[in-house]
Amino acid sequence: MAFINRHHALITAVCFASGLAAAFHFLRFLNERLILFVFFVLLAALFAAYRFRLKIFYGLALLVFFWAGLVLGFNHFSCFARDHLIFQPWSKASGFSGWISSAEYKKNGQNRYVLQCETIRIDSLEKAATGKILLWQKEGNFRLKYGQRIFINSSLSLPPLPGNPGEFNFRRYLNFKGIFFQCHITSEQIQILPGHKGSVFQRFVLIPLQNRIRHVIQANIPQPTSHLAQALILGERQNLDRELYQQFQKTGVVHVLAISGLHVGFVLLLFILLFGMLPVSYRQKYTLAFFFLALFVALVNFKAPVVRASLMAVLYFTLNELQRRPSSLNILGLAALIILLFDPDQLFQPGFQFSFAAVGGILFGYPHLKRMVPFNPERSVAKKLNRWILQPAMVSLAAVLATTPLTWWYYGTIQTGAVLINLFIIPAMGTIVTLSLMLVLLGLTGVPIVQGLGLLIHFIFGFVKKSIAFLAAWPFVQIHTGHPSLIIVLLTALIVFYLYQAHSRSARLKVLLFVSLLVLFTAFKTEKHLRVTFINVGQGDASLIQLPHGAAMLIDGGEKRPWLNAGERYVAPLLRYFAVRRLKYAIATHAHTDHFGGLMTVLQNFTVDTVVVSPYADRTKSYLQFLALAKQKGIPVKQVRRGDRLFPAENVRCYILHPYGDFTLAQKRNGSEVNNSSLVVKLCYGETSFLFTGDAQKEVEQTLGAYHDFLKSSVLKAGHHGSVTSTTEPFLSLVLPEFSVISVGKKNKFKHPSPVVLSRLKSTHIPALRTDRLGAIVFESDGQKIRLINWRNGLN
Repeated sequence: MAFINRHHALITAVCFASGLAAAFHFLRFLNERLILFVFFVLLAALFAAYRFRLKIFYGLALLVFFWAGLVLGFNHFSCFARDHLIFQPWSKASGFSGWISSAEYKKNGQNRYVLQCETIRIDSLEKAATGKILLWQKEGNFRLKYGQRIFINSSLSLPPLPGNPGEFNFRRYLNFKGIFFQCHITSEQIQILPGHKGSVFQRFVLIPLQNRIRHVIQANIPQPTSHLAQALILGERQNLDRELYQQFQKTGVVHVLAISGLHVGFVLLLFILLFGMLPVSYRQKYTLAFFFLALFVALVNFKAPVVRASLMAVLYFTLNELQRRPSSLNILGLAALIILLFDPDQLFQPGFQFSFAAVGGILFGYPHLKRMVPFNPERSVAKKLNRWILQPAMVSLAAVLATTPLTWWYYGTIQTGAVLINLFIIPAMGTIVTLSLMLVLLGLTGVPIVQGLGLLIHFIFGFVKKSIAFLAAWPFVQIHTGHPSLIIVLLTALIVFYLYQAHSRSARLKVLLFVSLLVLFTAFKTEKHLRVTFINVGQGDASLIQLPHGAAMLIDGGEKRPWLNAGERYVAPLLRYFAVRRLKYAIATHAHTDHFGGLMTVLQNFTVDTVVVSPYADRTKSYLQFLALAKQKGIPVKQVRRGDRLFPAENVRCYILHPYGDFTLAQKRNGSEVNNSSLVVKLCYGETSFLFTGDAQKEVEQTLGAYHDFLKSSVLKAGHHGSVTSTTEPFLSLVLPEFSVISVGKKNKFKHPSPVVLSRLKSTHIPALRTDRLGAIVFESDGQKIRLINWRNGLN
C-alpha cells in the first residue's frame, strides 16, 4: 500500500494501460453506448467523492482511468473511416494509388515502403479509399521517395500469419502499425503521378539530414561497421548482418543494437556540454538541448525507447524547474501515459514493453538490490571495485530480471549470461555511440579527422564482434525453455517483484511461495495426449511427433539449400518452442534433400538417440554428409524395412510398412527410384493412427495393398507433396483417412498438389489440409479420437 501511495502516476498509467489491454482482448463483447454510459457514471461518482471528501476517491480515480483506457481502446481498435480498405472488396482490386509515407532501403535492393492509399480500382472503376499498404520491392535499381504519388497496377493481399506455432506474427505486428494489406511490386507495375504529399518539414529537412548522415557514416566507416553505426544513430537495422544479430540475441544483449534510452543520454549530454560553452543561462542551455533532442527523436522516426527517455528527461527538468521532486517511477508512469494517449498501439509493441520494463526494473530494483549487498567499501581498491564492477552488475541484474518474463514469453528463453556480458558490452557500445555521434557532427561540418575516427570505431567494433561470437558459442548464455503459459509468466513477474525486496522477510516468504507454485505448474505438468505437427517447411516434409509423457520423434526435416535451411528456419525453432531437447528417433524417409536436409541442423543442435533411414544405398554427396554427421555425433544409424518396428513410447506403436525387396536396391538411381525407397511408417496410439508415406509413388501404394485393413488410418500424409504420381484411388479406398495432409510450398515450381489428387480427395469426402494455405497442421489424439487443433485461432 505504501508503494501505491508513493507512486500515483505510475499506478494511474498501469490502470490506463490495463483498460487499453482489456479493450483489445474483449473488443467483440463491448457495447459502445454501455461503456460510455458507465464512464460518465464513474465520472459523476468521482466528482461526488471529491466534493464530499470520501475515502473511496482514489480508488474511483483509478477505476476512471481504467475505464478511460477501455473507452479510448474501443474507439481506437474498432473505429475506421468509412472508406477504409478493410470495408472495400479489396480482393477484387486490380490497382490502387497513394503516396509514400515511409521508405526503408536495403543494400540488396529489396526495399520496403508504406503507402497511404488514396484510391482503389475495382472492375475498372476507381473509388476513394484510405488505409496503409506495405509495399515490397522484389529487386531492381529504382527507389521510391517520401511524398511521391504513385499508381500501382497490382492486387492486394493480407500480410502472412505465422507458418508454424511460435513464429513471429507479422500480420499482427503490421496491424498494430495500422497496416492491413501488402503488395509485392516491380518497376513495370508503377506509374509515377504528378505532385507530392506529406510533411514539408520531413521532405526538406529530416530526409535530407538523414541522407547526409548516412553519407558521412558510409564514407568514413568501413563495412560492416557502417551498418552498425546507421543502426545506432538512425535506428536503421535492415542492413545488419543476420548472423551477428543472432549472436547478440543469443547472448542477451541485442538491445544494444537498437536505438534506446542510452542513446538519448549520450545525445542530451553532448548537447548540454556544447551549449554549456555558450554565454546562455541554465534554462536556455537546457531548452536548446531539448530542441535538438526533439530533432533527434524525429530523425529516428519516434522509436518508443527514444520517446520514452526523451519524455522522462523533459519531465524531470520541467518538474525540477517547478520545484517539484517526483519519484523517477512517477516520471516513468507519466511518460507511459502520454505515449499511450497519443498512440495506444504502442502498448502491444515489444519495444515499448521491454523499454519500460528495463527502466522500471532499474529504478525500482537497483536501490533494493543495493541494500542486499553487505559491502562497505572503505579502501580505495574496494571503492573502485564497487563503482566499476559491483554497481554496474546490480544495474544490469535489475534490468535483466525485470525483462525476464517478457523474454520468456516472446522468445521462450532465459538469458543467463546477459548480466555479466552487459558489464563490458554496454561501455563498449557506449563508446561506439559517443564516437559515432562525434563523427556525424564533425562530418557534417567537414572536419578532415573524421576518417581516422571511423577507423577507430571499426577497430572497437571488431573487438566487440569477436567477443560476442566467442560468448555466443558458450552453451549456458541462453537456456531454451519452450513457450510458457500466461500463468507461468505472471508468476515469474511476481517472483521478480518480490525478489527485488528480498531484504524483507515477508518478501522472501512470497518469493518462496511463488517459486513453489511455478515448480508445481512446470515440473508436474504431464502430457497424456499424442500430438503430431506437420511442420510448414515450404516444399518439403517434416513431422514432429510429441509422445505422451514428454518423449518426441521427428520424421524428415525439410529442405537444405544455400538459400534455405528448413531445419534452421522452421524445425529447430519449433522444437525449441515446444521445449523439445531430445528426440528418440530422427527418421529420414529417403535420400532427397527436401526430406533429410533439415535433419542435419537437428543433429547438430539437439540430442538424438537414433537416426532411422531407408536401406536404399544412395551415394549423393549431401546424403553421405548426413550419415557422416550422425557418425561424428556418435548417433546410431538404424536401417529399417518392411516388418520392422520402432518403440517410441509406452502404448505407442510404430510399424515400418515399406520398403522391401527391389525397392531397397539402388539400380537406376533416378528420382522415382529414390522416391519409391521411402520409408512408409504407421504410427498407432490407441484406436487412432497416422500413416506417413514420404514420397512413395503409386508403385509402392500397389504393394501396400497387401496390408488390406491394416492400412486404415485416421490421418494420411499424402505421398510426394500431393503429386499425381501418388495418392491413388485404390490406395485411398484402403486407408480411408478422416484427414489428409499435403506438405507443399507456396507457388512451387512443380505445381504441387495436382488438381487430380485434390479431386480424388474431394470425391471421397476426405478433407485436404495444405501447409501452403493453413501453415502447420496440428493434431492431438487421446487414443480414442483425433482432434484437429486450430493453433492460429486468435492470431489474425
